[in-house]
Amino acid sequence: MKENFKRMMAISLLTIVSISGCIELQKSEDDHWWTVDLGTDDGYVEVHCEPALTEEQLRTGLMNRDSLGEFDGMIFVFQIPRNVSIWMKDTKLALDVLFVAPTGSVISIVELGPGWGLPENEVPSCSSPGPVSYVLELNRGFCGTHGIAVGAVVTVHERK
Repeated sequence: MKENFKRMMAISLLTIVSISGCIELQKSEDDHWWTVDLGTDDGYVEVHCEPALTEEQLRTGLMNRDSLGEFDGMIFVFQIPRNVSIWMKDTKLALDVLFVAPTGSVISIVELGPGWGLPENEVPSCSSPGPVSYVLELNRGFCGTHGIAVGAVVTVHERK
C-alpha cells in the first residue's frame, strides 16, 4: 500500500513539474514579442514585434525569413541612440523601415525591396536621418495602408 502511495505521489509530482514547465515555456514565448503602438490620424494601430537586442540579432534582422504576419514586425533596439543603416542582404521580404527618434516619433519611413539573391552592390539599403532609439521593420505598404506617417508617435511596450 505504501509503495503504491509513493508511486502515485511520484507520478503526480512529475506531472505537475511537466505541466508547469510547459506553461512557463509558453509564457516565455509570448513574452518574447513586444507590442508597439503606432499613431495614426484615427488613433493607433498595434503591431507585435520580435525584438532585436543583441549585436547578432541586430546584424541578422529578418534575413532568410519567408513571411511576416500582417500585424507582425521586428524592432531593433538601441540603448544609446545612434545613426543606423539598414541593408537588405539575404532578406526575402519587401519592408517598410521606420526610424524612431529618442523622442518616440517616426523621423523617416523608407520602403525597401528584398535583397535576396542580388549582388552585394545592388542590395537595397537606407540610413537614418539622425540618431534613433528604434528601427521598426514591417511588411512593405503597411504604413500607407494604416495611415502611419513621419511624425507618428510610437509607444513601445517592452516585455522582460
